[in-house]
Parts: sequence; C-alpha cells; structure tokens
Amino acid sequence: YHAGRQSKDVEVLRSCVLSLHENRAHLVCTAGSDGLAILWKELDSSDVGQIKYKKIATLKHRNEASQVYVCETFLPPTAESITSSTQFITAADNELYVWDSELSESIARWSFQCNSPATGVFGGLERNPEREAFVFDAKPCPNSAHNSVIALALSDGSIRLLDIRQRSDSDASTGALLTFSDSVLSCSHATSVAWSSDACRLLVTLGSGDVAVLDMRMPHVQAVLKGHSSTCFGAAFAPCDESYCISWASDCSVKLWNVSSSSPQLCRSHTIANYPLYSCAVSHKDHRVVCAGGGGERSFVGNPLHVVHLPLSLP
Repeated sequence: YHAGRQSKDVEVLRSCVLSLHENRAHLVCTAGSDGLAILWKELDSSDVGQIKYKKIATLKHRNEASQVYVCETFLPPTAESITSSTQFITAADNELYVWDSELSESIARWSFQCNSPATGVFGGLERNPEREAFVFDAKPCPNSAHNSVIALALSDGSIRLLDIRQRSDSDASTGALLTFSDSVLSCSHATSVAWSSDACRLLVTLGSGDVAVLDMRMPHVQAVLKGHSSTCFGAAFAPCDESYCISWASDCSVKLWNVSSSSPQLCRSHTIANYPLYSCAVSHKDHRVVCAGGGGERSFVGNPLHVVHLPLSLP
C-alpha cells in the first residue's frame, strides 16, 4: 500500500477517506505538522495488491507554522448539496475550516477565543496573548438530521457545537449553537470528543486524565470517569454495546467502562509498559482495541501496534 508522504521531515497527524464510490477514484486527505492538508487520488494500477495514490492538491491554512489536528469528512447537510465533491473539515490553531474536495479550496472558516479567565489561557498569556482557544478535535454529529453540526474540543476546556450552514469568517463564539463549559471541564484542556451513535451522548477526554460523559439532550455532565493518571487522548463508545466505552491515555493504559448509569464502573484496564497511547480503534464485534502509541529514544510512534482484548466476563 502506497499513499506517499508529505515530507520526510513532516509528521502526518491525521487522515481521512473522502470517497469510496465504486465508479469514482478514491480520495484520501492527510494532514500534518507542516500546517498543510494534502489530497490524494487513487491511480489505476494493474499491480495486484498495490494501490497507488497521486497528490492532486495542497491545502494551506492561514498560519503555515501551525499543526493540523483535525481531518474529518461528513455527509452533505442537504440533499441539494450532494454532488461529485465531498466536504470535509480541518482545524489548525484556533480555526476550523470547511473544504470542498472538487474545488480544492476552503469554503468556510471560523475562529475561536478562550472563554476562561486569564489563568486558564492555554500556553499562558505570554505565549498566547490573543487568548486563542485551540481546536484539538472536531467530530460531525452522526444523526443524519443534524449532520451539519460539529462538536469541537477546545484548549480552554469548553465544548462547542457549530452548525456549518451558519458560515462565517469571524469569531464563532456568537455563531455556535452551544458553548458548554463546566467546572469538570474548565480544570483542563479538552483533547477529544466522541458521539454516541444516537447523538444523545458525547464523550469528552481531558488533559487531567478524566473522561466526561455529556448528556446532549439537556446538556450537562452525566458522569466523570476517573482512572487515568495523565492526559487522556481519546475515548469511544463500544460499537457492539454503547452501555460501555473505552478510553486510552499517555499513562500507557486502555480502560473499559460501564457508562449505562450516572454511576460509571471501571470494568477492565490493561497497561502496555512504556507505551503511551495516542490513538485507538475499537472493533465492531467485541471489545478488542487496536492501540497505537509509543515514544522514547528507541521506539517509533505507532510501531508496533498492539491489539488488546477487554472481555466483560471475569477470568
């Protein structure tokens, strides 16, 4: 499998598949530490088992020194907008971008400012005098009736819901459908968000190591999962049973939680020695988790991958 590289000195931080249509070439987007997002198009190849991609567009963000931490595709918000192109989102620094794959250009952009007191400004006022709220994650709502709504995790600990149909090039604090902050969230920066399949709940992971379960019907913190000792980088509802969720963190552990009530329970925990976890994927059939992480002088991030099974039954 060959998708090319952005540059030998650039880390690819995020990627997403933009189209997988039978009668159309596949499109892939990669986003990196160089402030760029790159579109790749599948090439016709007669080689069995060898898929090649060609770079077709380089998408620049306003600050080329920034890192791109969001790269996500989503369904068109209305039937009229379904065309041969695909819309997708990226985020760099405190800005969220909507792109059109056919035009290879940004069609909307929002910026975010910190809602917390000066002491809560990410990086401190000396490094961040403009009080920017950096976007660390963004996920489209899975509900088809509201798939133009995006949930964002910001460095000031707030969670913001934005409807991309309300397009603006200004501060999005007034355009957000909801800016949610809570004493649980404001104590740390938010690192990721994850929707339940019915869009009624949202998992928010925090730099403190905690995971907040939000009820999005009348937004409030339904439960807080405490167990990680350092930054929690992600969480996801278990696709096979959303009464459970899985979280992973830089403390080298992946955990399985029962979140069916307001009193969550830790069901399982597994630690991979000297392997901080940055990204995981959860099986749709059981509680198996593919874990990517690592670090240190002699290990390469993401190599090797680990597969962890977190069964519900006791040993």
